[in-house]
Amino acid sequence: MPDINVTLPTPLNFSVEPGDIAYYIPILNNTVGGFQTNQVGQQMVEIGPIRSITIDDNTATLVCDMEEGTVEPTAGNFIFFGKDRAVNEASILGYYGEFVFKNNSKQKAEMFSTACSVSENSK
Repeated sequence: MPDINVTLPTPLNFSVEPGDIAYYIPILNNTVGGFQTNQVGQQMVEIGPIRSITIDDNTATLVCDMEEGTVEPTAGNFIFFGKDRAVNEASILGYYGEFVFKNNSKQKAEMFSTACSVSENSK
């Protein structure tokens, strides 16, 4: 995979990190209500995984692995990123979860409800 350097103005979104996937959408010079828009049906293009991020004075450089034959983004394209769901999952993994609720107050306290979302999964 060839490397591509994507230079962006700072500040970047604070949650972007190496391992995220970078994408872009070509933005054309269509203006609707004062906003630049893309063509209807314009597809996003995957740049590739972000290998490193370097932040200097007013710019940030993302080094990405790009597939051979992918069209490189140009100035003015909308650049964004996505998280790898396998790494950034926000749920409990395993066969069971255990919760303990304690009242450390000396006064009476009531818990009106608690909930848990469970989905069977055999990965």
